[in-house]
Formats: sequence, C-alpha cells, structure tokens
Amino acid sequence: MDSKKQKNENLKLVRYQLQRLQQQLNTTDRLVAVSSVQAQAMRKLGLLHASLFMAVNQITEQDIVQLPGRAEEDAINDSDNERREQAAPLNATEGQQ
Repeated sequence: MDSKKQKNENLKLVRYQLQRLQQQLNTTDRLVAVSSVQAQAMRKLGLLHASLFMAVNQITEQDIVQLPGRAEEDAINDSDNERREQAAPLNATEGQQ
C-alpha cells in the first residue's frame, strides 16, 4: 500500500507541476505578444526619430548655406534704408521751396 500511496502523491505532484508549467507558458505567450507589439512601435518610433533628425539636419544645412547671403542682403538693405532716410529730409525741403 505504501507504493500505491507514494504513486498517488507523485501523480499529484506531477499534476501540480504541469498546471504551474501551463500557467507560466500562458504568461509567456501573453508577454511575447506584448513584446511583439512594443517592438513594432519602437521600430516606428526609430523611423520617426531618424526622419526628424534628417529633416532638421537638412534645414540646418540650408540655413548655414544661406546665412552668408542673408548677411550681405541685410547689409545692402540697411545701407539702402539709411540712404532713403537721409534723402527723405532733403526731398521734403526741396518740395517746400
């Protein structure tokens, strides 16, 4: 009888271990599914980040290339504005005479 009792206890232990294993496998399946969704989201995030980086880089390069030209244009516009301001009082006095 001892062997039969021991056999039953061993079967109970095996059954318990199989149930626990099944629960852990179910948990693993759910976690793998979530990880898959997160991996896809991270891929999209990486693509967005790379796109933003490339766009900012392109805009920055364009600004750097155009910067010297803008400085020259600003200087020309400033000198034109100064000439107009200086000429404005002269034109106004000529009109009064």
